[in-house]
Amino acid sequence: MPPHEEFMEIDLTLTSEEWYQFQKYVQRKKMKELKGVLDGFGSNLILWGGLTFVFVILFAFIERFHYPTAIFCLVTCATVVGLFFINSHRLQRAFAPSENGTFVGAHRFIFDAQGIHCEGKDYKSSYAWRAVKDIIRANGMIMLFIDTAHAFIFPETQLKDPDGFLSTVSSFRA
Repeated sequence: MPPHEEFMEIDLTLTSEEWYQFQKYVQRKKMKELKGVLDGFGSNLILWGGLTFVFVILFAFIERFHYPTAIFCLVTCATVVGLFFINSHRLQRAFAPSENGTFVGAHRFIFDAQGIHCEGKDYKSSYAWRAVKDIIRANGMIMLFIDTAHAFIFPETQLKDPDGFLSTVSSFRA
């Protein structure tokens, strides 16, 4: 790296726990961005209130309620919902970072006027500041997004001065 007048160097060690924390943030952020018409409280209130009204009227005209059928439907729906949550958790674990990969372990970041220079086990790369799409501070992390779901993650617990770090990175990016 050529010499620069101003730079900041950060060494940190990332674990799979930081990866899970980051993934949870990205998933929540994307779900908020993709929020549909039926995701709001008012829409759900109208929908479920309407369905309740229809079922109350419907059951008022049914003379005999067949409990085995109702139990079968309830168990089937509960099984489908349970499998959804189990598979979601399995999918998240399947994409967890490898202990021998590039995410988990020691990283060195150098920030200067040209951009971000990072180095870790088996990799070395540089990104110009224009590649940084967003800088977000949330969930005890400062994240420098370079794509929709790809960011450099800086846990605040590993930074000596998180506010100073955020200020310096923002000034380099400006």
